[in-house]
Amino acid sequence: MVDTRDLKIGTLHVTLLSAIQIGLSSAVHAWIGIGDHMEAILGGKDIFLHPKKHDKFCFYDHTDFSQSKKCFWIINSVNNFHQSIQDTIYQWQWFYDNHIKYVEGERLRTDEDGEYRILTKLRDDIRDSHRALRAQSERFLSFQKQARELRDGVR
Repeated sequence: MVDTRDLKIGTLHVTLLSAIQIGLSSAVHAWIGIGDHMEAILGGKDIFLHPKKHDKFCFYDHTDFSQSKKCFWIINSVNNFHQSIQDTIYQWQWFYDNHIKYVEGERLRTDEDGEYRILTKLRDDIRDSHRALRAQSERFLSFQKQARELRDGVR
């Protein structure tokens, strides 16, 4: 569940952008948590620079969820995660292009009630979350590459 206590209620556009900002920020934090978990599974960054950790990761299969299974889980999961993140990125861009650009460019230039400032702040917060989401997507692809290399014995 998403905490909506900070939801700004105002005009339709303010309320929509506020809800989008809260939801997107929550999603980014969740994806960061998943990424941190993947990083822990892989043994951290640059595991190939630590031969003992690398060998333990690749060959020490004494648990039900062996290291090789972890590699396969990461490789397969990233495909789904990446697609979901890309869909979210696309949906925001579509919504912005079709609904918010107009509001920014036409209706609120006079800004008599401060709505333009609120919308601009929300838009900027969403852009920050949007950038963080793209960064997480790239991070996942990096983990997938690393897992493939570990699985294939390249690292």
